[in-house]
Amino acid sequence: MSTPTGTTETERKAAAKELLLADHGYFSQLFLRNEQIGETRVNWFIGIVTGAAGGLFALNTKSGLPGGREPPGHHRGADCLAIVWSSHSVQNNSAQPNY
Repeated sequence: MSTPTGTTETERKAAAKELLLADHGYFSQLFLRNEQIGETRVNWFIGIVTGAAGGLFALNTKSGLPGGREPPGHHRGADCLAIVWSSHSVQNNSAQPNY
């Protein structure tokens, strides 16, 4: 049976199937890209936290101050790192395309 547009029912079903397969491929690629971006962010975060912890540990063990006191401003570096990381994350989240 032919429709007013000249396409048969079989052709319409085949076109719908192709459309669904194309949509599936597109969304699969978007999902994989989003996962890769998230994994990269986690790797950066782990690296920065590990480096900051190592630096703080080194400052604490080699401070050379009597009584094992921490040097003034010892935690300011960690605070600055947290602020920079937060602003970086906010900027990246706003730059992500809306899916």
